[in-house]
Amino acid sequence: MLLSKKNNGNTDIIKEFRYHIGHLLSFTLTDLDCLRFLHARQCSIERSVQLALKWDEWRHQLMVALPRTTLRYSPNIILSSYADYFFSHPQIDLLPIMHHGWDKDDRPILWVKLGYIQSKFNEILKHFSIDDLTQYHLLIQEMFEMRYDYMYTQHKKTVTNAVIVFDMTGFDRVTLDMDAVW
Repeated sequence: MLLSKKNNGNTDIIKEFRYHIGHLLSFTLTDLDCLRFLHARQCSIERSVQLALKWDEWRHQLMVALPRTTLRYSPNIILSSYADYFFSHPQIDLLPIMHHGWDKDDRPILWVKLGYIQSKFNEILKHFSIDDLTQYHLLIQEMFEMRYDYMYTQHKKTVTNAVIVFDMTGFDRVTLDMDAVW
């Protein structure tokens, strides 16, 4: 079965998927999110549900500051304890990843100074653990979800992806540290 992003013929399979994942998780997912899980498991409801439940469990293990009742990427995420930790951290400049506006198709632009991060990775690890960096990455992703929602509520335009610019200035293939790229 081929699923389309327009949702025209997909409502039955999405409804069935939502029924099986439960009300709370269903409420946090858009129809496009549901379609992504269904696509990932070739439209098998059982396998898609398993994937969605594992994803939800993983997400909440990493984002311990968020109660499960926080629905659909609430603005409360910005006020969560680890967001405060990152944005007030004296070494936040070591993590030069930022929202850099919108492209001509109204997609948010994420600017990642990968070369800088690679060159400073040992210094970064003195101030942030790998778990910290994972949570920081998730925080950035959650903030992008809020930007997608903003575009929909303000402009009635569905935006489902972003432009990511990898600034390779300072990137060194000779001393490449894959952990830094991760």
